[in-house]
Amino acid sequence: PDDKWTYKNVVDKEGKMRKLTMDVYYPTKYFSDPNSAYPVVVYFHGGGWISGTTAIGWGHCSHYRSVHNAICVSVDYRLGDGLDGIVQSIVDAKAAIRYLRHNSESLRIDSNRI
Repeated sequence: PDDKWTYKNVVDKEGKMRKLTMDVYYPTKYFSDPNSAYPVVVYFHGGGWISGTTAIGWGHCSHYRSVHNAICVSVDYRLGDGLDGIVQSIVDAKAAIRYLRHNSESLRIDSNRI
């Protein structure tokens, strides 16, 4: 990834604070054209809610940034067994989307194309 953005702080199973991040892949022109806003592709890795990492999104995100001139983010989210784990994952996914929308101007994201 080119960067990491922290979108949420959570307390993990051991009671410790943990930052949830997203790996960011910028399109080639992102830094040479500072006045443009870009579409963003949000990638949530598979793993049945119990496994997986943001690294799984590398191939997909590399494609979207180079072929489609889009920012791509591969989102980290809490994993866990059972219904509680699934609910936490969905809550985190929604928080990631809200973060992108809320910070779209400073991140140079076209909020109509997430």
